[in-house]
Amino acid sequence: MKKNCIYSIYIEIPRKEWDETDENYADDPLTKNQRSWNSYEKYKNELHENKVKYSKSINADYIQFGYDQDYINFEKKMLSITDKISKYDIINFYKFDRAEHLLKTYDKILFLDYDVICNTEEDFFKEHDLNKIPIAKSLKSDLNVTMEMVLKQPNWGIRSPFGKRINTYFLCQEYDVICPSHKIIPAYNTAIMGFSKKTINELNYFNNFEDLIKTMEILKVDESIPENVRITFGRDNETVFGFRLYENELEVDELEMKWHYIVGHKDDMKKFNENYFCHMINKRFDYYF
Repeated sequence: MKKNCIYSIYIEIPRKEWDETDENYADDPLTKNQRSWNSYEKYKNELHENKVKYSKSINADYIQFGYDQDYINFEKKMLSITDKISKYDIINFYKFDRAEHLLKTYDKILFLDYDVICNTEEDFFKEHDLNKIPIAKSLKSDLNVTMEMVLKQPNWGIRSPFGKRINTYFLCQEYDVICPSHKIIPAYNTAIMGFSKKTINELNYFNNFEDLIKTMEILKVDESIPENVRITFGRDNETVFGFRLYENELEVDELEMKWHYIVGHKDDMKKFNENYFCHMINKRFDYYF
């Protein structure tokens, strides 16, 4: 087995294949799709070099996956399951496929979304227990979004943590899997996560995957669930991840904020240098570079 590995994925999504959302990041006149396209195009090299630099500092390999034959084959496989899935969701499922692939060679791996900026030389692998899955839950404030609020305000999108939380809850009900109530069940943010061979096998992410996706599609049209709730349901990797944790009764090593610091507003940059991995969810890489 080789040493530790950090990996990321960068695949440009053509405009004609953007997922259908007109959501915006906070205080941004552009849609999320437009902002992401513009920012990645301008700063993709800097984001790459940032991850290479961090990997070297902790003596880990760095691999960046892109649009190649492995991805093309994976995309075809996903589209054979459902032609309703977006390219955005396929790419996010692909990070679990690449985790399984890498752990045939490496002892431990760390995934970083391409919008994560490393701001440390502290060794992730030494600081975390990879007998569990190091990952962050969505922000505590996300739990403040209740079913009642969503029923009154039908403007929550398919990328909202609420939708992923509640979708996970209903999936668990469909498969008789024990999980927390819909009021307290968390969503997990898969932008930063670590795996070992042990945990990726326990997660068994793609087990009976076609059936799981079909069930998610059934839930999207299940009229026993209020429409305002159903429209937040997607076919996303984080819903499946949460479901797998409960199905397989797995533990996580919940990341401290410094290992997954969310930058959603310009004011969040005031604490940038206090944190190690900064997840630029607003895609405003210009705040740093």
